[in-house]
Amino acid sequence: MTASGFILERDVLKTLKPYPLYYPCSGRDYLDAIRLFAPHITEFFFVDWSYFQRKPADQVKPILQHKPAYQLIDVEFSEGPLSAITEWRIDPDTGRSYRWIEPCRRSERYIHVPSSQEIVIHRRRGSGASGLKKLIQQLGIFYYRGDSSEGSNLLWLRVNTRKHKRGKRFLFDEVLDRIVDNGLIVTDGSNCPYGEYHEFARFHATHDEISGEEAMRSATSFTDCRGFSYRCVGYAGHRYGPTLIWQVSRPD
Repeated sequence: MTASGFILERDVLKTLKPYPLYYPCSGRDYLDAIRLFAPHITEFFFVDWSYFQRKPADQVKPILQHKPAYQLIDVEFSEGPLSAITEWRIDPDTGRSYRWIEPCRRSERYIHVPSSQEIVIHRRRGSGASGLKKLIQQLGIFYYRGDSSEGSNLLWLRVNTRKHKRGKRFLFDEVLDRIVDNGLIVTDGSNCPYGEYHEFARFHATHDEISGEEAMRSATSFTDCRGFSYRCVGYAGHRYGPTLIWQVSRPD
């Protein structure tokens, strides 16, 4: 299917409806993910340290308030204080100090009027890594783009191939542990310059120098050392280069 500059092979979402989309380090980049995947995907998690810093969670505007296709049903709050509370803590294993922020989740429930499908959109203040481990058991779509890692220091796609093959775990392993067969990785290759996932970053920082169609045609399928296979099935706009959609086949 093609809409508003997006490209997606038919039927790739057919089995993913029961599973959420998870987007760490998302900032204000919500709408493309919702526009492309809702209402086929019915639950979205957007996670960032910056949420509810300037305003408490009950005072921010609904994400889809100006979208007539969506009717807001209710808003719920969970996990922590509505206003941000930060402090410096010491890691007992390393002795290093790190900034801690109390998490808070704002969950907006909508009806997609044309289809009568209910969807839930979560914004969570806090770490994308802890949110994934705490909130997600099975994952349909991992969405990650436009991130320089400044402030979060979470390099989601940066995997040292040699250490990976020797059994060291990286953040991306947490994603692979949860993603379902035929799930999707949607990325522009941010923070992924080397290693076995370099194909994700092949067009990183090319901006508008290459079209989505050209990037899809040039993207090469590959299999990683864990036996997961990746095939490019779509295009989700530009951030730091074209954002490509990869379908993941789990090892047998």
